Amino acid sequence: MTRFSCAVFTLALAMTLTPVMTMADPHDTAADLATDATNAGTAAGIVNQCHSDAAPIRAAFMRALDQAGVDDGLRQSLWQRYRAAETETITALAGKPDTGCADTDTIIQDTVHRLERPVS
Repeated sequence: MTRFSCAVFTLALAMTLTPVMTMADPHDTAADLATDATNAGTAAGIVNQCHSDAAPIRAAFMRALDQAGVDDGLRQSLWQRYRAAETETITALAGKPDTGCADTDTIIQDTVHRLERPVS
């Protein structure tokens, strides 16, 4: 398995293992949104590295923040986390062959679907 394929597999595994939110506790919501920010940013980085458009992921993440009703400080922190994960992924995959890029549509769809789950 190439490093790129491993990164795609790791992202898919992380997104599968992230627990689904069951309580409306603000701390849990913030923690879940932080996990979502990291997962979405990583997915966006993979998609960008594959020369595809990550706009659907960014839009879904923005909608998730809107639905959660987070304050401006938390929103800014979560966007920083998203961008950091995206940048780290792009950097990690720089110069790697486009192995696994055939899966970008699936990565986008899975990430958007995960971000669209209800916050409750």
